[in-house]
Amino acid sequence: MNITLRRALLAIAILLMLSLAFLGMQGGTQEWFQSQSIGQRIQTAAQFAYGLFALLTVASVWRPGTFARVVRVTFLVAVSVAAGLAPVVWGDAAWWAGLVAALAALVIGLLIVWLLSVGARGLKSA
Repeated sequence: MNITLRRALLAIAILLMLSLAFLGMQGGTQEWFQSQSIGQRIQTAAQFAYGLFALLTVASVWRPGTFARVVRVTFLVAVSVAAGLAPVVWGDAAWWAGLVAALAALVIGLLIVWLLSVGARGLKSA
C-alpha cells in the first residue's frame, strides 16, 4: 500500500475518532443530568468514556506499544458498553437489542481502529 493511501486512511480514521470524541464527551455531559436510573448513569459514563478514549486513541498513533493497546481496547469496551446499554436503559428495548447494538458498535470501532493502525504504519514514531 503506498504512502499516500496510508495517509488518507489515517486522516479519515483521525477525523472519525475526533468526531466520536466530540459526540461522546458532549453527549455524556449533557445526558448526565437527565439520567434517572443507575443504568442510565452507567451508560452516560460509558458514553463520556468512549469520547475521552477516542481522543486518547488519536494520541496513541504517536505513542505505540502498551499505551496504544490499552487505550484502544478501553475505547472499544466503552463504545460497546455505551451502545449496548443505550437502547435498553433509555428506550426500554429488549436485552437482545442492546446486545446487537453493542456488537455492531464493536465491529465499527474495530474497523476504525484498524484504519488508524494501517494509516499509521510507516510513521517515524509508530
